Amino acid sequence: MTQRKPKGRKKPTQDRATKAPSPLRTEITEDEWSTLERMAYAMCTTQEMADYLGISKRTFYAPHLKERFDTIVKKAAASTRLKVREHQLDQALGKSPVGYIWWGKQHLQQTDRHVVAPQDGGPLDQIQGAAQRLAEVMDKLAKRHGGAPSA
Repeated sequence: MTQRKPKGRKKPTQDRATKAPSPLRTEITEDEWSTLERMAYAMCTTQEMADYLGISKRTFYAPHLKERFDTIVKKAAASTRLKVREHQLDQALGKSPVGYIWWGKQHLQQTDRHVVAPQDGGPLDQIQGAAQRLAEVMDKLAKRHGGAPSA
């Protein structure tokens, strides 16, 4: 009788030689926390942070590290957004017309509106003969469908 191999997970192959998995660390040094804060301020992804520190991103979510990591990332991202908004506001209030336009569109619901000046001084929203043409089309439709023509 031949013995069968047990079913289950296969052992990883050695093709990972080009990218060795990072050991799962359980601690992050204070210097690394400072680096993480700078990287979070720069809006780096968790994978980029882990790669830079040479650790697995799962380390950030270890029970004793998760709360501190989440707090740092949230505060740093909020700080970055605040700085960008302040800079944009400075541009809007400065001499930059682009800044004024951007700010108005983002916060004052302003939009681009294209206005074409009339050639003959008449109102732009009237098309000559439109009312007559509409009446003709309505009469044709009414005749097709057995209704009374328009007056």
